[in-house]
Amino acid sequence: MTIGEGTRPQDVGRRRTRRMPAPEPATLELLDRYRASMRRELARVLDAIERLPPEDASDRAKRWDLAIKLGRELGARDHMTAEELEPLTRHTPARAPRFTARERRDLASD
Repeated sequence: MTIGEGTRPQDVGRRRTRRMPAPEPATLELLDRYRASMRRELARVLDAIERLPPEDASDRAKRWDLAIKLGRELGARDHMTAEELEPLTRHTPARAPRFTARERRDLASD
């Protein structure tokens, strides 16, 4: 860190990023169960969307909203195991894409 105007003395030489300690094995086991449960739930939500009639737009929109949230959560890097992170590059987005309001309406009408 360069010393500049406004730099606090206690910040000189301090790293800007903080390393989090590795989770305990019991925590890793719980996180694995959490991710597996979310994957099963996402599969059920997607199956339900496919079975809904096209005219049920409001229910489709609610279910797509839930599916998108689950997909984002599953795509978050801080919840991924080392094996899941390995194929990702530094420039790979960590989250599912955000849909515009128009795109969400289009999904609900499919």
